[in-house]
Amino acid sequence: MKSKWGSCSPKKNLTINTLLKYLPEEIIEYVIFHEMAHLIERKHNEKFWKIISNKFQNYEENEKELFEYWFLIRTVVNNNKP
Repeated sequence: MKSKWGSCSPKKNLTINTLLKYLPEEIIEYVIFHEMAHLIERKHNEKFWKIISNKFQNYEENEKELFEYWFLIRTVVNNNKP
């Protein structure tokens, strides 16, 4: 997976990016919960964010951190390639 932290297919298969292992535990938990919420609601709509906010009231901050980590980790990984 090169462009996302995780995904949920239409057949309800969850896929998690291996780069997640570099993130803090609470952010990993958020990503897993986020993808599991897609098992209930596929789209990022009001219903979806309500599910997320029931467990993660600070989900907007988590989303911001994920965005920042994405560029940080990708930069480190790309700079360590031969």
